Amino acid sequence: MYVLNWMALTKYGLGFRLSDGTTGTLFNDNTSLLRVHEPESYVYVRPYENRSSIGHYSVSDFPPQLDKKQRLLHSFGHKIAKSFSARVDRDICADSREPGIVKCLLQALATNVGMVFLLTGNVLQFNMRNHSKLFLYKDAHIFYKNPDGGKWHFDLRQGPEMLIRNATIDI
Repeated sequence: MYVLNWMALTKYGLGFRLSDGTTGTLFNDNTSLLRVHEPESYVYVRPYENRSSIGHYSVSDFPPQLDKKQRLLHSFGHKIAKSFSARVDRDICADSREPGIVKCLLQALATNVGMVFLLTGNVLQFNMRNHSKLFLYKDAHIFYKNPDGGKWHFDLRQGPEMLIRNATIDI
């Protein structure tokens, strides 16, 4: 799972679509609301220092205090679906189906060379302005996709010399 598209919602936060079809908003108050499509439901994530509070809601039992966030997410979801058409690249991330783990965007940072996303599972995703992508995984696995679509997988447990020897990465 990775961030497929995103849209700055300056007043509210960052809207995004994940590669599994989930749409969400990372609000300026550091909470996230996700709309999951199968089954259609919502997940509300509120981070705390060492853990997060996660609420799962069906469409019919959504809490009224989150109505504004739900309306914003609904509005954003339509905009990103109309504005962006991106093909999911199955080579990028192996979909780990860990039960009970909510897959979401935890933090985002805009830089002068692109965007950095922190995803659940301790995955860092870098999307550069030149359309290259770099993923760093907690298991020492690295994935790089260049602007032309070339892809490289590296496992640092096999030694960093493999990364240096086999890659010419232009960022």
